[in-house]
Amino acid sequence: NGRSSFKGKEFSKDFMPEEVLSYYRSYSYRNAPNMDDQGQEFYYKDEAIDPLSSLLSPLPELHQLFLKEINVQSALFFRICIDDDFW
Repeated sequence: NGRSSFKGKEFSKDFMPEEVLSYYRSYSYRNAPNMDDQGQEFYYKDEAIDPLSSLLSPLPELHQLFLKEINVQSALFFRICIDDDFW
């Protein structure tokens, strides 16, 4: 059909560094309704605030760049855990 497929392909471990894994582990799903939207910037004074604990947190920049490169307009991610291991 002429469309790219990622079935059977593997990504470098650099694609999922620990800070990116933390982002996806923090909620059972993440939503990026409009990849062209620049989003909002979060400012906070209290260092105890975890910015990843909000569903409003933007996707990690590495993944934004990747999705834009393959012309994804919106994305919905669901966390998959098997035996308490994040896949």
